[in-house]
Amino acid sequence: MTALSHDVARSLDAELRALGERAELRPALRGWWEAATAYAEVRTRWSLMTVLERADQDARRTALHNVAIDALNRLSREARSHGLSNEWRALLGDDRKLIGDLACWCALFRGIESR
Repeated sequence: MTALSHDVARSLDAELRALGERAELRPALRGWWEAATAYAEVRTRWSLMTVLERADQDARRTALHNVAIDALNRLSREARSHGLSNEWRALLGDDRKLIGDLACWCALFRGIESR
């Protein structure tokens, strides 16, 4: 699978943001955004690390990736439990790379919107 494109990421992000209109989904959405931001930070730093630094940080990066996936799955379950579509989650499937890409895009979008 190739990287998640900007257009697809923007569309998925809009669907996720729309979930935030429901107060009962805001904690799960915030959990996703926090996990996505933490993962995006370590993934961004990855390109700056030496081989030794990467070896030292690999377990942490994987753990943060797992937390982000879990947060996205929780948001999906919460949306479904409130009768909302979670087709966006099926689009990503179990592809860790696509989910990681979405985390990075969402962190970027939040960062730009925060200025």
